[in-house]
Amino acid sequence: MSNIEHLELKRLSVAFPTDDGITISQHFGRATGYQVVTIVDGKVARQERREKFSHHQGAGGHVDHGNDHGSAHGQMIEAITDCQVVVAGGMGRPIFDQLAQAGIRPILSRTGSIEEALKQILDGTLTNAPERVHTAPHHGHN
Repeated sequence: MSNIEHLELKRLSVAFPTDDGITISQHFGRATGYQVVTIVDGKVARQERREKFSHHQGAGGHVDHGNDHGSAHGQMIEAITDCQVVVAGGMGRPIFDQLAQAGIRPILSRTGSIEEALKQILDGTLTNAPERVHTAPHHGHN
């Protein structure tokens, strides 16, 4: 685990994949939504819940991973293209790379609480756990 460099808190939008708006999902691809927090001048200015496309929203409730994994990932990112950072508990290498390519910094945290992660962002103590990127293929994981 390593400390991340200080994030620019003048204006920062952070997306937390979540099912309940309180806890950070341990699997990015399985989360049903995002809690998006906008920080302005070092203070939380706004919070909102956004729906997130998931692998389980395809025809019959399932996306065929073998055909167009990238398209499903692109749909997951659509709702947060205005965010600079995503804080998740874990995710697969493909979505990690696609977030970075979209200009959204993925941070993998051991912190399970959105409130605690926000506190750590604001005080500069949030750590990144890059070992939480899933490198082996996981059906239904991301």
